[in-house]
Amino acid sequence: MQGQTEGQALHHCVGTYIERVAAKKCLIVFVRRVEEPEKPFVTVEVSNGKIVQIRGERNSDPTKEVKKFVDLWSRKVLPMALQTA
Repeated sequence: MQGQTEGQALHHCVGTYIERVAAKKCLIVFVRRVEEPEKPFVTVEVSNGKIVQIRGERNSDPTKEVKKFVDLWSRKVLPMALQTA
């Protein structure tokens, strides 16, 4: 139930995505800061191999730094992760 914990901490609806994740309709990725690996920071939704949304606390938009990181991750890491899923 990590999604519910994430949603409660960040005050957004990721906890309601459980059925979609279980049905493999989307993938939810939790992004953390290196210095606070246990603290929710940003949540990413991936569907059909593409980033659908990136949300921080209270559905805030990501900063430019976070967007840049997620873009790089989506090009370098995501394709490999989807191959093994």
